[in-house]
Amino acid sequence: MSETDRDLVLSYAGHAFTQWLEDDQAGAIESLTEMRQRCGDHSIAVAACGWIDTAATAAGLGGPGAYQLKWYDTEGQSFGDASDVPPETRWAGQLMGARAALDEPMFYAIWNSAPWPGSGKSSTEIGRYILMLLDVTTATYRGGRAAQDQLTKRAQP
Repeated sequence: MSETDRDLVLSYAGHAFTQWLEDDQAGAIESLTEMRQRCGDHSIAVAACGWIDTAATAAGLGGPGAYQLKWYDTEGQSFGDASDVPPETRWAGQLMGARAALDEPMFYAIWNSAPWPGSGKSSTEIGRYILMLLDVTTATYRGGRAAQDQLTKRAQP
């Protein structure tokens, strides 16, 4: 992928990320569909890395090491682990953890475990996985930004 193509993909991905943050899911889906049509199927992986890197930076994550993933149930107000969530949510969280930990082999193993077209699954199913990744990364981004805002408030005299 050329640098120009990568910049175009990241522009679409950033736009979709912002739309999802602003609760414009339909707009985000439209942006991703246009990105895929214009830039090809491989653009989804580049977008995913951009979303994960953005969220991990906001949350103060990143670097070699293992991350223990926890999911927060906003209705039950409790934390759970990977066995407590649907497969697409688990996939998104594990993918994010592998990328944040700079574990490239694990990242690709998790990426390839998704129900990609040709695996006998419908395109709707992979869409749920990709949109869940977008949802998990934007939620992590929001949480990281909120935590940074709290730290900034505490640091001010």
